[in-house]
Amino acid sequence: MMQWDKQKTVFSTILLLLLSVSWWLSSIFSTEKINFDGDKRHDPDYFIKQLIATQTNEKGLKTYVLKAALYEHFPDDGTARLVKPYVIKYRDNQDPIYISADIGWLSRDGKQLRLTGNVKQRQDNNVVTTNRMNLWLE
Repeated sequence: MMQWDKQKTVFSTILLLLLSVSWWLSSIFSTEKINFDGDKRHDPDYFIKQLIATQTNEKGLKTYVLKAALYEHFPDDGTARLVKPYVIKYRDNQDPIYISADIGWLSRDGKQLRLTGNVKQRQDNNVVTTNRMNLWLE
């Protein structure tokens, strides 16, 4: 009977030691806890329907007009998504350039517009059609 108790005690001690080491190793190598508070979500915080934005230079002359059926601003990265964007770029002593697309992404600083889907650029009597275009709004 004594032999049996001794075996149980040794086995229980080894098992407890293995469990302790296992717990200790898992705490050392565990990854950071994932926080699901919505901080990393890419959801718009506001939107504007039928946007019309006009940029002027220091002389008060238009440099461009940006229109969109829908403007959605994303606070996580400061970008904006535009549905049916339409841009009129004005140039000194030249005819304006007219650009339209299905979707546009505006950079955080508002200087770069990435257009995708059915992109058309019209200048004078020339029309260029493509699927993608990067446009600088400066």
